[in-house]
Amino acid sequence: MTVRDGSGKTAIHYCSNAEILELLLSRDGSALDTADNSGHTPLHAAVIAGRVNVAQSLLDRGANVNAQDNEQHTAAHWAVGPCQSCCPRGWPQGASKPNYMALVGGLA
Repeated sequence: MTVRDGSGKTAIHYCSNAEILELLLSRDGSALDTADNSGHTPLHAAVIAGRVNVAQSLLDRGANVNAQDNEQHTAAHWAVGPCQSCCPRGWPQGASKPNYMALVGGLA
């Protein structure tokens, strides 16, 4: 899983299924908090994409909830929604609004 795409993401960043996530992490647990070129960890990516089950699995595995992206945002920041000062156009392209309460409960 050390293979990265042009944006620095690994397979775990794209994972949309908790069972596949577990399989990937069972082979390389060191990728749990790997940051991409924007500083997004797999937890950031799961939260931004609204993948509650994947975010919960990452939390259960010990993902760093305090990891900050290149703009000093944690996954909790993204869980409650983008702020107008840093994301005036709203969610990043392709992102879906996550189930805020489920994610924030796990990130608190």
